[in-house]
Amino acid sequence: MANGTFLFAVHEKGARPRRRVKLTPPLFMAEGKFCQGPYKVQVLRIRNHPLQNSRIEGCIFCYPQTVSIFGHACPISFFYCFFPTMILHNRSREMSVFPQPESAIIVRNMKGTAFCAAPVERRNPAVNDMPFFGGIEAGGTKIVCASGTGPEDIHRAEFPSGDVPETVLPSVIGWLRGEEHRRGPFRALGIGSFGPVDLSPLSPSYGRITTTPKEGWRYTDILGAFRRAFPGIPIGFDTDVNAAALGERRWGAARGLDDFVYITMGTGIGAGAMAGGSPLHGLVHPEAGHIRIPKLPGDAFPGICPFHGDCWEGLCSGPAIRKRTGIPAEDLPGDHEAWILTARYTALAVANLVCTLSPRRVILGGSVPRAGLLGRERFLAMVRGGVREALGGYISAPELSGDLSGYILPPLLEENAGICGALVLAREAWDKDRRHETASREDISSR
Repeated sequence: MANGTFLFAVHEKGARPRRRVKLTPPLFMAEGKFCQGPYKVQVLRIRNHPLQNSRIEGCIFCYPQTVSIFGHACPISFFYCFFPTMILHNRSREMSVFPQPESAIIVRNMKGTAFCAAPVERRNPAVNDMPFFGGIEAGGTKIVCASGTGPEDIHRAEFPSGDVPETVLPSVIGWLRGEEHRRGPFRALGIGSFGPVDLSPLSPSYGRITTTPKEGWRYTDILGAFRRAFPGIPIGFDTDVNAAALGERRWGAARGLDDFVYITMGTGIGAGAMAGGSPLHGLVHPEAGHIRIPKLPGDAFPGICPFHGDCWEGLCSGPAIRKRTGIPAEDLPGDHEAWILTARYTALAVANLVCTLSPRRVILGGSVPRAGLLGRERFLAMVRGGVREALGGYISAPELSGDLSGYILPPLLEENAGICGALVLAREAWDKDRRHETASREDISSR
């Protein structure tokens, strides 16, 4: 079945609706899409009806024959649909849908009552026919959500993460539903979340945030919340730093590279490692922010990580800097000793990543590398010098010669790296879903 979207109004049986004629008042209006096999239709939005803003899925069993439905060539001559939650007059109905070429869809329930589903023109068909995605970047301090396709087409909003996911997630979902109402249904969603998260689809806790230091978020089923809110569409899920790495690879400072590391230093510290063009997963996912690094002589600060104390995150995250100095990192004077310690510890951690992962580039993002009153360029220069010293000339590569200004870089997408990466996750989930449907259709045809 060909892909396509539809918007129709259902009226009581009577006048024969013609193309481009909008009848009023309708019983309800619905918007949805035809998906490529195996024979599925989604009704994504209903208006003027008690099921307003509901999502309804129906299975379709088709006898192959190509007809034209609202300009779409579809290999269907007869639909049999079952919408288990579509309620007209407060009763569940089984419904048969008969497409009439270039005309309307006639809906008949099993008791003989007929309705006409008349096509209604869209305000901007060109926009609605484009792949359109939703993205969620869940961070320790804020949740960024967006609709669009990339950095040139993005509408975003932010919500404080807080400590009660049951409070903030409905707000995020509500905003995304508003974007669907404004621009049309999402083809897919992408979620990049702070962690640790369970990324194994075979695990019973797949999609959950697990042993995070943010106690209120521990074992939150973040993927499940969006699956329940947006049923029937694919959802890509990964860590927030892996999402940012995907965004930088697609549009930013890592374009053309298959092997690199994206590091974020903010409320926490994490690293997204790309290997062969894909995010590095494994037992769970890399937790580079919790690697242990040697303390510098005279540094008595114990660190703040509730699990490890003085790991990289425990020593160099934004909250660690504030705990050490009593001053937020963004307000810390440029000549404060804490910047020397933070840059040195970060250099040791980056050198460890260079030795273990052999990335072709290191992208250093987040609020901490902006370095308050010190400034990002001075902070990065300190880190680059520390990495060169820590490596001691052992690794010979052209990228590691000179001042490393072409090797350790800030993100080109800046604060949009993570949310743009979430849109990449959505697109990849959509592409995977289409490939699966194509393979399923071909398998059915070969039988």
